[in-house]
Amino acid sequence: MDALECILNGKVILLQTDTLWGLSCDATNTTAVRRIFTLKRRPEEAAVLLLASDYDMLDEYAVLDENIDYEALTGISLILRHKPDSRLSPLVCKGETICVRIPDSKFMREFVSDFGKPIVSTSANIHSHTSPASLDEIDESIRSGVCTTLANPDYDGTPIPSTIIDLSSGAPKIIRVGKKIDIAKEALF
Repeated sequence: MDALECILNGKVILLQTDTLWGLSCDATNTTAVRRIFTLKRRPEEAAVLLLASDYDMLDEYAVLDENIDYEALTGISLILRHKPDSRLSPLVCKGETICVRIPDSKFMREFVSDFGKPIVSTSANIHSHTSPASLDEIDESIRSGVCTTLANPDYDGTPIPSTIIDLSSGAPKIIRVGKKIDIAKEALF
């Protein structure tokens, strides 16, 4: 089964994103999201990241500020208020917020676009362990628990987590410094 077919059928895949190797599934399928938490041995209260293909998909699921150029923030993870009628799994919504990124990879944006709605993307590690820098570093219990593996031909070879900026309540707040921090600071601060 190919990666898109796996996600369409409610399965979990290993996905090389624009930052790290991740576990991915349909962000609207609670059973699939729960499977990720099980594979990671992670509490369901912990937040997970979503990938959106573009501004239009982001706008469908999150409350956006018309004064922010979200396209300029491609590759930066944003904490935003989610739209209550978005159909996202409650496991990906933390209170009134979601964390979402438009990937800095044409391949990834097209993959999410082909799926037609956001996908979960959380690091492919056991909870509280180091994020894997390569496929070989992913725990066997995770690798054997997924439907398939999809490498990203756009991946730049730098396993650095994304910068996370909280835009959910007024002034932007840096939550994690990572890839593209300079662009985030230039665009928002």
